[in-house]
Amino acid sequence: MDQHGKVPLYWGITADGCVAFANDADLLKVGCGKSLASFPQGCFYSTAIGELRCYENPKNKITAVPATEEEILGAKYMVEASPILSATQ
Repeated sequence: MDQHGKVPLYWGITADGCVAFANDADLLKVGCGKSLASFPQGCFYSTAIGELRCYENPKNKITAVPATEEEILGAKYMVEASPILSATQ
């Protein structure tokens, strides 16, 4: 989704290994096949490291969770939680 949550964004890996983005899933279906997925809201793609990052917790790893057979798109993405630190006196 865009920053206002109104326009969906999709992405995938093409057969030649390039990362492709579009706001129309049908445009990417042929070139990306099963790697096509909704771009996770609240994230950005870093070309410097070739990975997704979360705006709120950019140091946390983002994990792809394979989609079930009923779902059209290839994966969902989850941001790993930060460890909870407790203060002791």
